[in-house]
Amino acid sequence: MVEFDLVKASVYLPDGQVIVGRPIARIDSDGFTCWVNSAGYCIGRFGRMGIDIHRPPTEQARSECLFCTHERPDRAAWETFKAEMKRHYAIDVGDEHMPTRLREAP
Repeated sequence: MVEFDLVKASVYLPDGQVIVGRPIARIDSDGFTCWVNSAGYCIGRFGRMGIDIHRPPTEQARSECLFCTHERPDRAAWETFKAEMKRHYAIDVGDEHMPTRLREAP
């Protein structure tokens, strides 16, 4: 079994304090789809087929999806995707990853 854990960032302050806990994610986009990966796994995807926010692989025996839709997303769905990634994984997805067609929408 593969052990899954979000990679965490540590911040070292000048006074010696260490802040631990911000998840590190790789967020990629190609103008059509946005992928959020951490620890080698796709934990979130936003594209023409909807929203997929997945459980870590070690928890997928219950079900894969934490939050999934299966309809063509609009700009409101993009905001939902960002909010759900923040809620489930504390990951901020920037609007620079928004699909082009949604940026051009009224």
